[in-house]
Amino acid sequence: MGLAYQPIVRLGGTVPVAVEALLRWDHPVSGPVPPELLVRLAESADLVDALEDRVLDQACRDVALLRAGALPDLTVHVNVTAGQVTSPTLVDRVRATLERRGLPGAALVLEVTETGRISDLAAASHVLEALRALGVRLALDDFGAGHSNLDYLLQLPIDILKLDRALIVGGQATPRADAISAGAIQIARALDIPVIAEGVEETAQADRLRALGCQYGQGYLYSPPVPVAGLLLPGQPGQQPGGQGTVKPVIPIWNPENRGRPPLIDTQSP
Repeated sequence: MGLAYQPIVRLGGTVPVAVEALLRWDHPVSGPVPPELLVRLAESADLVDALEDRVLDQACRDVALLRAGALPDLTVHVNVTAGQVTSPTLVDRVRATLERRGLPGAALVLEVTETGRISDLAAASHVLEALRALGVRLALDDFGAGHSNLDYLLQLPIDILKLDRALIVGGQATPRADAISAGAIQIARALDIPVIAEGVEETAQADRLRALGCQYGQGYLYSPPVPVAGLLLPGQPGQQPGGQGTVKPVIPIWNPENRGRPPLIDTQSP
C-alpha cells in the first residue's frame, strides 16, 4: 500500500501547480484494489482514522522533502472522507502531522468528497474553519456527482472547487454537461473560488474547459498518477525522498526532449 501523485496543471499551459496524493494498494493475490473498495473496507473495520492519518503523514513527509529540495513551492492535495470532516479530532491530527513533518499549513489542501453526505454541516463548518486557521485550504471534490452541491458551497468554507470527471469525459461531454459545467464555474467565479476539472484526457477537453472559464485541469493528458520518485529525474541538486541522490523537477507534459521547460511550480497554485 502506498501513494501515487497526479499533477494539477493550469489550463493553457504545461506547468503543474500542485499534486494530488492518491492511495494505491496492489494486493499480492487480487492485484490492484480500487480506492473506493479500500475505503469501504477501512470503514467496515473502523480503520478510517488510521488509514487517513497514514496517507496524510506520508503525503506531508514526501512533500516536505520535495519542498526542501527542488520544489520549494509544491502544494499537495489529500482526500478526507465526508464522515471525517465532523470529527472533533481531525484538526489536532492535521496540526500534529504538519508540525511533525515541518510542513506549513499553506502547503496542504484537504479535498472533501462531494459524493458522500455530510451528516452535520454546522459541525463540519466548525471543523473546516479551524483547519483554515492553520493555513490549510479546502477543496470540494467530485462537484456535480453527489449530494447537496449548493448547500455545501453555501455553508462550508470552501476554497477550491473540483469538477467531477463525469462532466468531462466520454459520453458525458455533451452540450448539457457543458451547460452544467459552465454554471458551476460561474458560481465559483462569483464566490472567487478557483476551479479544477478532473479527468482531462484530451487537448480538446482542456480547450473547451478553458473557454468555459475553468482555470486548472488534472488528468491523463498531463500525467497518470506516479510514485513520488516519478516526480523527479536525476541530475539537478535537490533532496530526493529517502535521501538518495540528487533530483530535478519532472518535465512538463512528461516529454524528455523538452529541455527548455518553465519552472515546475506555478506561484499562483490552487
